[in-house]
Amino acid sequence: MATFARAVVDGLDGLVVKDGKTHRAYVVALDSDTVEVLRRHRDASRERAALCGVSLGDRGFVFSFDPDGARPWRPDTVTHRFSRPRQQVGLPEVRLHDIRHYVATRLLAGGVPISTVAGRLGHARASTTLNVYSHFVPATDRVAADLLASLLTSAARSEPAPGG
Repeated sequence: MATFARAVVDGLDGLVVKDGKTHRAYVVALDSDTVEVLRRHRDASRERAALCGVSLGDRGFVFSFDPDGARPWRPDTVTHRFSRPRQQVGLPEVRLHDIRHYVATRLLAGGVPISTVAGRLGHARASTTLNVYSHFVPATDRVAADLLASLLTSAARSEPAPGG
């Protein structure tokens, strides 16, 4: 599980760490591969800190250029780092934020409940997710129709014929 409780934003006097838009932390499950990548990153960060004669504090930022994790990356750091691999795979127009939309639509198309998708996106209400992604929900309407048809067909087969 991963907890997201803070956001880093550009303020008038530099970077500011504050509560997120909804002023609440949210928790999402992580797959074992992602947990392992993050564990290796943390271990490497601790080794780098030790080589520099400092320690990586428990409240240090996971992504920081400082050996002790004192300051977070600027909010646009990942966006800038995303541009090289994006170009290499031939997707020059894709923005990093587009991946968020891709993930949400794939989860919805895969039948993940809207409340779960909303939680992963950090939306306080499922209605927010529906407002943004409702045009992707009807794609599952065919699945619903087929399921209902199979239920009705199965029920019709098990009932005695009228008048019989």
